[in-house]
Amino acid sequence: MEDTAARLRAIQARASALAAEAPGRVAEDMLIELDALQRELVMLDSVGTEGYVTAVFAVVAGFNAIGRAQRMGALMERAISICRKLPDRRLLRRALSLYGYFTGDVSNAPAALQSLLEAVELVREMDDPVAEVSTVVNLGVMLTNVGWDDDARRAFQCAWNVYEQNPEAFEGIDTNGASAILMAAAAAANTAAIFSQLNEVERGLEFSARARTLAQGQGVTPQHQTVLLHYDHIHCILLAKAGRLTEAARIAEAMLATAEGSGNVRWECLAWQAAGFVSVRQGKVGEGLVMLKKARERAAAISTGMELPAHLYLADAYRYVGQATEAFQLTRGVLELMKNAQRAHFNRAQSVVGQSLEKNVETRIAALENLAAAAEAKQDPSGEHTIRVGVLARLICNRLPKAVDLLNTIERAARLHDAGKSSLPETLLRMQGPVTPQERELLKTHARAGEKLIREQLGDERGAVFARVARSHHEWFDGTGYPDALAGERIPLEARIVAAADAYDSLTHERPWRKAIPHDEARIFMFAEKGTQFDPAVVDTLLQIVKELRADGRTLDDQLIEMAERSELVAARRSLRTLLRT
Repeated sequence: MEDTAARLRAIQARASALAAEAPGRVAEDMLIELDALQRELVMLDSVGTEGYVTAVFAVVAGFNAIGRAQRMGALMERAISICRKLPDRRLLRRALSLYGYFTGDVSNAPAALQSLLEAVELVREMDDPVAEVSTVVNLGVMLTNVGWDDDARRAFQCAWNVYEQNPEAFEGIDTNGASAILMAAAAAANTAAIFSQLNEVERGLEFSARARTLAQGQGVTPQHQTVLLHYDHIHCILLAKAGRLTEAARIAEAMLATAEGSGNVRWECLAWQAAGFVSVRQGKVGEGLVMLKKARERAAAISTGMELPAHLYLADAYRYVGQATEAFQLTRGVLELMKNAQRAHFNRAQSVVGQSLEKNVETRIAALENLAAAAEAKQDPSGEHTIRVGVLARLICNRLPKAVDLLNTIERAARLHDAGKSSLPETLLRMQGPVTPQERELLKTHARAGEKLIREQLGDERGAVFARVARSHHEWFDGTGYPDALAGERIPLEARIVAAADAYDSLTHERPWRKAIPHDEARIFMFAEKGTQFDPAVVDTLLQIVKELRADGRTLDDQLIEMAERSELVAARRSLRTLLRT
């Protein structure tokens, strides 16, 4: 037993050392060593001790340092199972929090979210503000990773509020031996980053300034320097967006001085990106573009998670200086990167040993739902558009005799109607101003892209209804829609139903480019478009359903979410709603 304990301590020590070395090392070299440590843990799987769990935590942190924490999903599940039998509930809280933080992506969103929500419940029972901020920050990061940015912002602000209510609790160190105040800084920095994405610049600057102030003087390690550079990067970009170019340039110069000669690719990427962004806005276009291109090269050597924004920063620079063609070409390149990331997500949702065909299909549908919901969340702050559209489509189907054969599939199919948007860059989905003709055509590609993705994942037979909805929900009844200019009953019935449900819900909810309109105005619009954009019979049925539901006195949104067909996504969204309202 002593030999086993010693082996576990050795694994923990080596993994911790690797995590510390990560900023300056090549990821593939580290991966070899971390895989070896993981294999050792698998061999020790029968050990159900606190030492085993701690070793798992250390190896997960090592994988996370190179962006590969997903590889530890199975061992994290084993650690959670062990922690449920141990008396120290703090260990279970940490295991649940880390599992959700490290494994949360669009292929695993509901499971990761439920794990983090359980961790939040546990930590609130413990009355430990530092651990609560840590857990809620992890929740916010997971929500950011799956694209639910508005929910992520609320989570980070919840974490910040806990800090503001209990500042004295953050004067020492946390359970990992790090300065507790860094958790509050992380909450502030992540809030600032989301405000930056949403172009709410002044609010973002409030939080980025707080993050930098809290993080200063809290350490001199390479890991801490990386954190400081990330915070400087966020603040610098926000300053430049606000037109405060002198201040932004001063921070960018300091970042370049830190990165120069360090040999640290992450530091160089952050510094060149910030400096390039500022230079372009100062009118030093050539110099700025060179730095942004160098940052993109460095980002490609780090991870897809850094490569995607590096492409988008460069595209933004070209757009800023009026070079729309170059910006468009870069945006098309982003599409390929996103498709590669998409394939990686679905590889993680592949069939597992012993899983039945039906279970495998359900796993894939769930992953597609998560992907579609994440894409829609860029345009719908509630994150529940796809769920509401699914319920409306089913209610319409239930009243149309000719649609009876669709009842078993229409709700889930409707949730995937915009799955193709998952391959479009966030900047395009969030665009508030007018789009160029090229960008408009790019947006239209989501219909065919969604059909292709669904057929790849579900097959031509099982995915038929889902694929037809994705491809044809932008066809118009008069034949002027896209992508095939179908008219009347040549448009699949399921697509005509989802088109009307999608339009009504979109009209009555805010989008980046317009405000929501009242239900009565939406009703007038839908009625006017009968026979032009929409199937008249479908519109009549939809408007009658909405009228009856609104007569109930409760909001239409709440009723639709309550009526949604049960799925992991719906359950996770309901739990999240409750948490973020408290």
